[in-house]
Amino acid sequence: MPRPRSLPKSFYNENFKSLAKKQTHHRVKIRLMAMHHIQQV
Repeated sequence: MPRPRSLPKSFYNENFKSLAKKQTHHRVKIRLMAMHHIQQV
């Protein structure tokens, strides 16, 4: 069983999806979308 995530509250205040839309570099865009996914789970 995986251990529960312990992320700072400020992580959930960021809007990673909008940052990803503005990003031109693919690698950074994918990382931002992954962080957005973590927020949703």
